[in-house]
Amino acid sequence: MEKPELKRLKILSMGDAEVGKSCLIKRFCEGKFIQEYVATIGIDYGVKNYKTHLEDVKINFWDCGGDDAYLEIRNEFYKDIHAAFLVFDVNDAATFENLHKWYDEFQKYSSNEEIVFFLVGNKTDKDLREVNSIQAEELASKFNAQYYETSAQTGLNVEAMFSELFHAALAANFKEYAQQ
Repeated sequence: MEKPELKRLKILSMGDAEVGKSCLIKRFCEGKFIQEYVATIGIDYGVKNYKTHLEDVKINFWDCGGDDAYLEIRNEFYKDIHAAFLVFDVNDAATFENLHKWYDEFQKYSSNEEIVFFLVGNKTDKDLREVNSIQAEELASKFNAQYYETSAQTGLNVEAMFSELFHAALAANFKEYAQQ
């Protein structure tokens, strides 16, 4: 008997350069933190199998480069995405203010009406905070998104954020999960 094909979730990371999008994915997928910054050129791709209470699910991560030069590349990947997480650096208010641009860009090019959005304040391990959690929660509410604060460096809330994101995306896109 042939094994059924795994369900796939397409997850997109968005946000300015150097906010920690790639580091969050690396921390979740490989359990490690990269100290040295390496800019994502265009789009990076990663895969991880994830076990739910019903079955294994294949998670496809599309990690968008944060530089404006990659807009034309990015907008091709906004189609058929199940979930997106918009990342900002809690220590850099400009990255928070730019989230409107990222959200609007995604809305313009996306094709999935069941998209799940999470807003992620990263780099909470630093002591230079410029964006407080109340501001972030208010913006998340405007975006109809859940808000998480994480640290890719220490691993704080990374597993919990991704787990919640996957479950929300599964519930929004697959009826057997919506009833759970």
